[in-house]
Parts: sequence; C-alpha cells; structure tokens
Amino acid sequence: SDTPIKSSTNRKFSQTLVDLFKSFKLHQVRWGIPKDPRNWSSKQVLQWICWASDTFHFEGVDRSKFNQSGRDLINRSRDAFIKLAPPNVTDVLWKHLEFLKRGWSCSIGKVIFTCYK
Repeated sequence: SDTPIKSSTNRKFSQTLVDLFKSFKLHQVRWGIPKDPRNWSSKQVLQWICWASDTFHFEGVDRSKFNQSGRDLINRSRDAFIKLAPPNVTDVLWKHLEFLKRGWSCSIGKVIFTCYK
C-alpha cells in the first residue's frame, strides 16, 4: 500500500523545489538564457543540462544527445525525450522543462512562486 507523505516532508520538498527554480533563474540571467525554452539555442540547452547535472548530481548523461535547439527539445514527445538520458534523469528534466515551458505561477504548499512570468 502507498504510504502518505508527511506534511513536513512535503514542505521540505516544496522549499527545495522553490530553491531550485530560483537557482536556475539566476543562471538564466547570468548566461542570458531566454525565459521560454522554445527560444534557447543549442548552447543554452547544453547550459541547462550542465546546470541540471550539477544541481541534481546526475550521472550517465551523454550531453551530446542534448545538442539541439530548445524548440527541437520542446517538440519531442515524452517517449522521444526519455531516450536522451537514464530514466531517473529524464523524469526530473522533463518535469523541469514542463515548468519552464508553461512559465506559470505555481502554488507549492503555502508558497506561491512565479516561475517565469
């Protein structure tokens, strides 16, 4: 049976997610990466992969597979996307890319964080 997530664990996860979004936003500004990933160059996609690999301590990522424009990356189906890296890695990358694509304000616990508006 599924074990419910404790609210303290959920709060910690929520805060971690907010911190990670803030961290990437700082890199976007520093590196001049557009807010909308559809507008990323292949170099900017690779910068995102490097950031994610460092942030999440990913191993086994062949960065050359991500040598494509943001528009090409966004246009991939989920099935095509998950072939780019190990499953545990692509799950996180896909979710982060979804947040970036939407550019939406998200409510995480009691924190409302405007991701990329």
